[in-house]
Amino acid sequence: MECSVQNKANLWTKRRHAKQLKLEQVRQYTDGVVIPRKNIIQVLETLISSGDKVVLEGDNQKQADFLLRALAQANPTQSTTSTTEVRWLC
Repeated sequence: MECSVQNKANLWTKRRHAKQLKLEQVRQYTDGVVIPRKNIIQVLETLISSGDKVVLEGDNQKQADFLLRALAQANPTQSTTSTTEVRWLC
């Protein structure tokens, strides 16, 4: 079975395009590259899709706690975070 050059190019850039689309969707909530604290829940609801795995990673407990609390406040009807798997990696 042969794949055309165009199909191969689409396979290589699929994730890149998906990432760019998500960044464009949340641009309205950002201040440049910074997400203001008041907008974090809207950003999480926009970025997280059904089946996504969310990993809170690192050694900064305050940031991880803030993100986890914001994720817990996210509205499952706005995004499908109810089926999202969350893991702690500290």
